[in-house]
Amino acid sequence: LNAIEKNQFDRDLKQAEKSKFSLRSVRELTNKGAELIAFGTNHHVSCVYLASAVKNLPGDTLSVNNFGGYLRIIDSLQASLPVLLYANELFSQSPVILTQAGCTLLELNDEIKAEKYLKEALKYDPGFGEAHSALCEVYIRQHKLKDAIIELFAGVKGMGASYQQASSANYQIQQGYETAGKDDFTSKEEFWNETKSQLRPGGEQATG
Repeated sequence: LNAIEKNQFDRDLKQAEKSKFSLRSVRELTNKGAELIAFGTNHHVSCVYLASAVKNLPGDTLSVNNFGGYLRIIDSLQASLPVLLYANELFSQSPVILTQAGCTLLELNDEIKAEKYLKEALKYDPGFGEAHSALCEVYIRQHKLKDAIIELFAGVKGMGASYQQASSANYQIQQGYETAGKDDFTSKEEFWNETKSQLRPGGEQATG
C-alpha cells in the first residue's frame, strides 16, 4: 500500500480494535473491502481489509464469503474454493455462497460438484438468477440442451446474466444442437419450440 492507503487502513483497523472487533466493526471492514473490489483500482487495498476482517472474526460468514469472492476475482480459484466451502460450513443455506462455490467448481472443471452446489442454491432461492445462469453453463457442457434452455431463460428472468452473457449462452446452445446435441431433440422445429416455450410465462407452449 502507499502511505495514504496504509494510513487510512490503520485508522479503520484501530477503530475496529477499539470496539474489540465486534460484529458491527468487522462488518464495516469487510464491507469496505467489498466496495474497494467493485470501485477501487488497487486490489491490495481490498485484500488487507477483507483479510483483517476474517482474521479478527473468522466465524463471520459474510467476511469469509467476501474474502472467497475476492480470491475468485483475482483468479486464485484454487485458493478461493476452501474459503468458500468454509463459508458454506458456517451457513449452509446461503444461495450466494453456494453459487460462488458452484461457479468456482465449474471453472475448475468439476461439473458434477458444481451442479450439486448450484441446485442446492436454487433449493433455498428458486429465483436466484446467478445460480440458474451458472447451471445453464453446466448443462451446455454436458450437452443437456433442453435443461440448458430452461436455465438460460430462468437466469435472464432472475437478472442473473447480462444481455451479452445470455446471447453467448444461447449461441452455445444453438451450436450444441447443430453438432453433438441432436439427441436431445427429434427435429430442429422441436428445438425452436422448446426455446419459444421458455419465452412464455410459466413455460407455456408457444404457437404460431
